Amino acid sequence: MLADRFCQQGYPVTVLDHDESDFCKLPYSFCGLKQRAVAVDLEDLQEAKIDQASEVYVLTKDDCTNTLCALMIYSVFRVRESWCG
Repeated sequence: MLADRFCQQGYPVTVLDHDESDFCKLPYSFCGLKQRAVAVDLEDLQEAKIDQASEVYVLTKDDCTNTLCALMIYSVFRVRESWCG
């Protein structure tokens, strides 16, 4: 899992998900933060301190949501490395 790989390499990682029960899918070794948030909710993203991120990977189940969220993060929060998958 991408989040766990970055975390194990020492990068600060926060996983956002609108459904807290999905956090159980993270490996036991995951050492990052978990926060309940809606991907396209500006207040949730502000609370998660997205503006302080150097990179953001948007990996929801919906391609349209991924694209919209990555564009929001890039244009509103000025995170230059916003990736969607």
